[in-house]
Amino acid sequence: MGGLALLLQLIERGIHVVARNAGALIGVWGLGATFCYSGMAKLRRPTLAAMAIVDFGVGRTVRPVLGLTLGAIESVLGVGLERAA
Repeated sequence: MGGLALLLQLIERGIHVVARNAGALIGVWGLGATFCYSGMAKLRRPTLAAMAIVDFGVGRTVRPVLGLTLGAIESVLGVGLERAA
């Protein structure tokens, strides 16, 4: 089994353990909604997200495609958390 498959399996197990508790279920859903909202904001204005990436020192140049990529990743993660909950 590859490293990525093992990591995804561990995340899936963790979500299922957390989702058993009603309070934790609300937290997972809230976190998913936050990721969705944040991802959509980055998809609407990718240049601002790319500027933040440069400001945090992760990238060297402002590339809007990086803002789009980050927004898409956050949106997919948010939807995945909400579906798992």
